[in-house]
Amino acid sequence: MADRLSGKRLHTAETFWGLVDISGGPASCWPWQGSVATTGYGQLSFHRRNTNAHRVAYTLWHGQEPWKGMHLDHLCRMPLCVNPAHLRMVTPRENTMAAGSLAPAKRNVEKTHCPSGHAYTLVNTLISRTYGTPKRHCRECGRIRVRTRRARVEAMGA
Repeated sequence: MADRLSGKRLHTAETFWGLVDISGGPASCWPWQGSVATTGYGQLSFHRRNTNAHRVAYTLWHGQEPWKGMHLDHLCRMPLCVNPAHLRMVTPRENTMAAGSLAPAKRNVEKTHCPSGHAYTLVNTLISRTYGTPKRHCRECGRIRVRTRRARVEAMGA
């Protein structure tokens, strides 16, 4: 940490914290006052790399970058917040499944029935992989499709 914040780089840390509104105190959100990406997260160039402001805040506060492959979860659900007390290092899956997450993957996991109303159970669910992405299919809906198709073919042949 000392190497990272010595000399010129200390000025970068001071500049960073100068763009943070900490007027609400240590327990409140600290909104980023600098540039904002289209994703809603604060962004800046730090150590000659474009990065998210909350990642820089975590690095400056804890003295280490988040581990490779890990995400920082905003416990407050405010993307502009850079308060290190509101950030926790989690796996990508934990971040997707966190309370309040709007990720489509989370919504799909929470579905208990297919669009036709059949329960997704171990017996009634078929998992296929399309381009490496797992997808659930209702076996009962598949059986109904096959029966309908067979009846249509038989009616045409009769």
